[in-house]
Amino acid sequence: MPLLRLVPVTLALADTLDAGPDAFRAAHGLAPGPIDLVREVVGQTLALPAALPWAGYLALEAPDYGGAGAVVGTCAFKDAPDSEGRVEIAYYTFPPHEGRGVAGAMARALLAVAAAAPEVREVVAHTLPEANASTHVLKRAGFAFVGDHDDPEDGPVWRWTRDPALSPVAGVAEALAEAVDAAAPRLLALPDTIAATPPAPGKWSAKEVIGHLIDSAANNHQRFVRAQEGGPFEGPGYAQDAWVARQRYRDAPWGELVELWRLYNRHLARVMAAIPAAALTTPCRIGVHPPVPLGYVAEDYLAHLRHHLRGVIGD
Repeated sequence: MPLLRLVPVTLALADTLDAGPDAFRAAHGLAPGPIDLVREVVGQTLALPAALPWAGYLALEAPDYGGAGAVVGTCAFKDAPDSEGRVEIAYYTFPPHEGRGVAGAMARALLAVAAAAPEVREVVAHTLPEANASTHVLKRAGFAFVGDHDDPEDGPVWRWTRDPALSPVAGVAEALAEAVDAAAPRLLALPDTIAATPPAPGKWSAKEVIGHLIDSAANNHQRFVRAQEGGPFEGPGYAQDAWVARQRYRDAPWGELVELWRLYNRHLARVMAAIPAAALTTPCRIGVHPPVPLGYVAEDYLAHLRHHLRGVIGD
């Protein structure tokens, strides 16, 4: 799950790029990536009509948590909100970083900016008139499909809309609820004896994987709520193997484990959907790790859950 920082595109940023990769690294702490492409994007973005925050940004991914340590994409508002409070977003992931969730992270970052502006009453986006990666991004970000639209610049497109009052992670919350509801019947189809048997020495059984996901839910529940209390959040990590062993998940009734896991995550989906946009930027320091925004914690929670489910029931 990419951890992004949006940097406004300004004339000063363009001057830094013109000075070369070393100057950009000195100013921003990471490489510019494909510098010719970045320069081209910056030049196009500076031509946008509106002033910040209703202009363009570069998306920088820090090297923390295995990140690229480079510029990975660009995103923008096409103009300031119109007289009806409508604002349009757009985003582009640089080719080396496609398929890693960068577009979704940029969309949610722009939504957080829009949600903080009282004059915004609707956020819109347009895609090619076909199901593709961008339509998936918008669904995950909580956008609703409106229908066909004839754009004066891009021609026939699909139009998508979203209420900015919704949390920018509302789509993540919806995806979490859908994931657990879809997985629960497949998990329950495993016989208890199979669910209790590790696939290899030193590996967790299916019961222990679901037990670990219950522990993850319990720990992240605290983070999702306490990080809304104001100020940076600091909380402990936890010894995952020790927690699984101490709670003897391998000996627990399989049906009870799955139902506890499903219902707990249904509740967490509601908790996520209620997180206000302003709280999603709260820095969260978990254990010894560098601080990350609360929005990233929510997104990473879903990615972690899906990762472990794939190990038990596949895609």
